[in-house]
Formats: sequence, structure tokens, C-alpha cells
Amino acid sequence: MLEELARAEVATRSCVHTAVWAMPESELIDALEAAHRLEQRLAAMKLTLVRELDGRGVAVAQGASSTAVWLRDRLRLGVPAARRLVDLAEALDREPDEVTAALAAGRVDLEQVRVIADVAATVRGCDACR
Repeated sequence: MLEELARAEVATRSCVHTAVWAMPESELIDALEAAHRLEQRLAAMKLTLVRELDGRGVAVAQGASSTAVWLRDRLRLGVPAARRLVDLAEALDREPDEVTAALAAGRVDLEQVRVIADVAATVRGCDACR
């Protein structure tokens, strides 16, 4: 996985410096859509990694008080953003694999996954009350 990520990092780094002003409109649109799909794939992978790290207790083993605090330090995130990441990773882990697959394919984005997870949790909560 690390080799593939290193190659992706090199490829995307070169894209950042592309003279987009010179691109034809159709290529610009295609590039935007491709970048969005890639962003969602990376988000799915990141959530999977966060969930695994959280499940293994890596943060606490390394001296952090929580995974969110550990992510704050490792990824330079604010604690609220790190907490949302951990919560979403946990919520996504409870959902059918199709939700992660849809995110990885770019058919849904992170905000839509949050809504799916919230609705599913509400429905599960209603079912538990019966």
C-alpha cells in the first residue's frame, strides 16, 4: 500500500502545477471529475485506516488520550475535525460494504456518507425502542 500511495503522491504533486488555464474546457471538466473521484477514494481509504488504528488502540499505546488527539498531532488537524474523522470511520464500519464502495467509487461524498450513517443510526435506534 505504501508504494502505491507514494506513486499517487508523486502523480498528484505534478498535477498541482499543471497550467490548467491552457486546458480545453472538456479536459478541465474531466479533470475536475477525476480529481473528485480520487478525493473520495482517498477519503474511503483514510477512514478505513483510521478505523483500523482506532480498533487496535494505537493512539493509546503511543501515549495519546484518544485517537482524535493522536490524529490531531499526526495529521495536524483540529480536535473537532479529528473527532469527526474517528466518528465517521466508526460509523462507516457499521454500514454495509456498499457504502464504502460507493464512497471509493466517487458515487457519494463524505457529507453524504455522514447523512447515511446518521439516518442508519437513527433507524437502528428506533428499532431498538420497539
